[in-house]
Amino acid sequence: PPRSTLFPYTTLFRSVWEEHNGPIPAGKMVSFLDGDKDNCNIKNLFLTDNEENLELNKSGLRFENPEFTKAGITVAKVRIAARNRKKEARKRE
Repeated sequence: PPRSTLFPYTTLFRSVWEEHNGPIPAGKMVSFLDGDKDNCNIKNLFLTDNEENLELNKSGLRFENPEFTKAGITVAKVRIAARNRKKEARKRE
């Protein structure tokens, strides 16, 4: 069966995102700033990728308060960038 049949809410938040921002790029996913999957308001949605999503989850950077999650997204991006720089530095050694 199509994914939309298995997960009907999936198509709603994806549809809301695409209505306001166009197609979701390959490798990206839509997520919820307040963690509430029933809150499909465009102001509650953000685009992320697997690496950033993993960092948000494993580091506890998602919050019910959307503003705190926005700060968590910034922290996740910084951590990912730092980790990638360390990897690059090791390659050059």
